[in-house]
Amino acid sequence: KTPRTADETKTLWNTKLTSGWDRVSNTLIVGDNLYALAGKEIKKIDKATGNVIATGALVSDNSWYDGRLAYGDGMLFATVNGRVQALNADEVKYPTWIYRAEGTGCYWAGAYLSGDVIVFGSDAGVLTSCNAKTGKVVGTFQADGQIRSSIAYADGNLYFSTSTGKVYSVPMGADGALD
Repeated sequence: KTPRTADETKTLWNTKLTSGWDRVSNTLIVGDNLYALAGKEIKKIDKATGNVIATGALVSDNSWYDGRLAYGDGMLFATVNGRVQALNADEVKYPTWIYRAEGTGCYWAGAYLSGDVIVFGSDAGVLTSCNAKTGKVVGTFQADGQIRSSIAYADGNLYFSTSTGKVYSVPMGADGALD
């Protein structure tokens, strides 16, 4: 039965992940687990109990709520405080690779992930596609304004917006090349 009032709802669990000014990112569900960026750590949480079952270090903190998570092929990708960090989702201990965007970095931007390609934007207005397993840059596209939106994909094109109020459609090849 769907709850209709506050009295009809209940909390199954809650877990404190940070203290002080540290922030928690959006959560990502993969199988039986939740993942979240919390301060300078990534947390793997049992979604049934709320227990933290693994913790890994981030290259930077999530102090301004700027971190976003994406998942694909057993890997987690965190865009946090100007960097993209790839980690094994089972262990969350050690980064597989780290990418630092030129200029001012990646903030508040969600990534698009498909197969072996991850695409993300930066405050320098650069849309970047990388090999998701190695972090090697496959292609770039220069937009007008900061890219702080999530990246969407349909019918061979990437879609995103910039701080100048523009919405872009950029073709992407199967290998991640940006036309």
